[in-house]
Amino acid sequence: MGEVARPSGLTKRKNSSNWYFRMRCPAHLLQQSPREAFWKSLDTGDYKLALTRVEAARAEAFRSFQPRPFGIVSSTARLRRSDDARLPLLRAEDAASFSIAFFHDQMLELDAQAPASWGDNAERDAAYQELEHREAILKSPNPDEGEEHPALGAETLLLQKKGMRAPMAEHPSRLLREYLRRALVQLVAIEKARFYGDFSVPITDPLFVSSGIAPSAATVAMRETGPVISVGDAAERFLCERIAGLDNAKTRDRYTREVAHIVSFFGCETPLFDIRRQQCVEFRDAFALLPPNFAKRREEGENLQHLLKRRKAGDPVLSWATHEKYLSALTRFVG
Repeated sequence: MGEVARPSGLTKRKNSSNWYFRMRCPAHLLQQSPREAFWKSLDTGDYKLALTRVEAARAEAFRSFQPRPFGIVSSTARLRRSDDARLPLLRAEDAASFSIAFFHDQMLELDAQAPASWGDNAERDAAYQELEHREAILKSPNPDEGEEHPALGAETLLLQKKGMRAPMAEHPSRLLREYLRRALVQLVAIEKARFYGDFSVPITDPLFVSSGIAPSAATVAMRETGPVISVGDAAERFLCERIAGLDNAKTRDRYTREVAHIVSFFGCETPLFDIRRQQCVEFRDAFALLPPNFAKRREEGENLQHLLKRRKAGDPVLSWATHEKYLSALTRFVG
């Protein structure tokens, strides 16, 4: 009796004794799938034991090909790198700025996402496990390994958008992939926290902590020729429009207090067009650390930054509902 044929997808990778399952995305899912191919270690070098794990891996592969109802763009493996000699080569000195811009774009995508809704706890837990799996892949120090690695996909997408080429084995490409890997590690950490409603996780990677985006040419022109509107001036106009016609005194007082805190944080004389996304992130993170009834705890003439400096480890913080209220106020103010 002949030997039974090896199941499709069962394979080995170079320099590994373990069996793996590999499957390409079915054509009917390819356009919307977050990945083009699925790789999974079966955690054994024993062929007979690997056979018992193939079908479970196959089912997991099909689940992974479904469009994600959550998460930032993390893999672009379907894109192909160009080696067209007419395209300019990536320079090592561009790697950091390209990665910072990528990080900011992805943060905007993450901020714009509506909260996901889950059919049941099992579905939610499976989605979170996918985030953890992605994080584990991202923390691998070798993004060159595996065609589905998100850092490689992100690099391919960036090069395509920039109309550039970069031989994978050369230093500029390796540097860009490492910076993009760090960006994705930071993003997935923030996404994991937000999955359960925690918006207080700060940016910790030094490459992205203080990386503001340069002002646009329109903003520069406005600074040179147009009227300068301060945060204080904008607050006055905003309040006039916001509370006009409101009969409820409590609502008027609430709006007034919320705007006063915004002015206190950014500074009354600060030009409104100087408020960048990074400053809004700092506002979010600062309010996540403020204590309940913080307005009553402020000493005379003390701003919010001074209040935060007096904070001690373990001090209580605002509830999520209260924190979200101040974030919504800022959104309305700068929107």
